[in-house]
Amino acid sequence: MDEQEPHRTEQDLTPAMRRALSEIADMAADERTARIILALGCEPGDELAPQLAAAHGAVHLVRQITDGALQQETPRLARWRQDATARLDLTEVSRVLMQT
Repeated sequence: MDEQEPHRTEQDLTPAMRRALSEIADMAADERTARIILALGCEPGDELAPQLAAAHGAVHLVRQITDGALQQETPRLARWRQDATARLDLTEVSRVLMQT
C-alpha cells in the first residue's frame, strides 16, 4: 500500500459501509470463520493479525475491527485496523464463506 495514500477514517464510512461491516462481524460466530474473515482483511504475511488473534481470540478481534476500535489502540494498531477494514468486502466474505 502506498504510504502517501490517505486512510479512510471511521467518519468516512457511509451507512451502507457500516451495515456491511456489521454483517461481517455477525458472520464471525466461531474462531474458524473469524480467522477466514481476518485472512480476507489482512495483507499476506501480516504478522500482527495472528498475534492479536492469539491474544484476544479471532471472533473478538473481528468484532473490534468492524466496530472501529481495538483495545488500547496505538497509532500503529489504528492504521492496521483501518487497512484491514478497507479490505473487507461483504460480497467477497460471503462468497468465500459459502465455499468453505
